[in-house]
Amino acid sequence: MRLAFSTNAFVKYSLESAIQKIAGCKYKGVEILADRPHFPPTLKSSWKRIKSLQKILSQSNIEVSNINANTASVFYKQVLQEPVFEPSLSNPDIAKRRWRIDYTKRSIDLACEGQSKSVSITSGIPLPDCPPEKGKKLFIESVKRIMDYAEKKGIKVGLEYEPCLLYENTAEVLGLVNTIKSKYFGVNLDLGHVSISEKDPVQSIRKFKNCIWNIHIEDIKDKKHFHLIPGQGDMDFTKIFKVLREIKYDNFITVELYTYQKQPVSAARKSYDFLNRFI
Repeated sequence: MRLAFSTNAFVKYSLESAIQKIAGCKYKGVEILADRPHFPPTLKSSWKRIKSLQKILSQSNIEVSNINANTASVFYKQVLQEPVFEPSLSNPDIAKRRWRIDYTKRSIDLACEGQSKSVSITSGIPLPDCPPEKGKKLFIESVKRIMDYAEKKGIKVGLEYEPCLLYENTAEVLGLVNTIKSKYFGVNLDLGHVSISEKDPVQSIRKFKNCIWNIHIEDIKDKKHFHLIPGQGDMDFTKIFKVLREIKYDNFITVELYTYQKQPVSAARKSYDFLNRFI
């Protein structure tokens, strides 16, 4: 197990600067936000910087833990303040859904160029006039198209689930994994989300033990969905890391603190100091 940090806390910094800051906080991995302002993979301007990105990763001696393709604010002309999941892979508008499929494929291309083993996605929320049953059917169709591409590229795709999304709990996602039936499809397991939606998050870790491609970690207090610096909430990290060792998890543990955009360096350092004792 190695610690990584997501650039989605560093949206006030360039991608290159964010990587340098994260490496300076002793992390071995960095999760790249495949969205504005870091690397929107659908923009030609992003790909003009790919050599620069590869160079800064090499110079910083840091690996890419995951390509975070969860949000899609780049779809909109204006700069949005909140994470945007739409247009999603379950959107009933076929043109918007195709855009998201293409966006995800371009994120897979970014994973190849950045030597990341995985890309994370979400299902989006249930939308008006699109009942969950229909949304899930559309999502499965989208994922199957993406997996054909991902398998050819050798990149794993992990679904990140959370409360209020179309897929929001362990049982639903286990069913989805069994439906997709691809050795490249699994989960980007956000342990904060799991601690909100499940009675015992370690049971989810055990159930997904063979298909966890990346872990998002943060702390949660009073089951409120607000990402806190590890050690400042209610989560039992001793228990969590014990189970991770039991299942022999050997991928990255990525700290995700997009809630600390005004003080990302401080949040990264405090998180590293707290979590490194468990590693």
